[in-house]
Amino acid sequence: MLFDHSVDPLELDNLAEKEAYKSIMPKLARELRQKWGANFLKE
Repeated sequence: MLFDHSVDPLELDNLAEKEAYKSIMPKLARELRQKWGANFLKE
């Protein structure tokens, strides 16, 4: 999920689902995994 808290503080509009953000999502996912570890989303 990806939200712009400056205009959507209630996180109602998931930008990750929008076409305009599809190209940046893999980069953001890599950065999250580098910082938090490969299994940070798994239980």
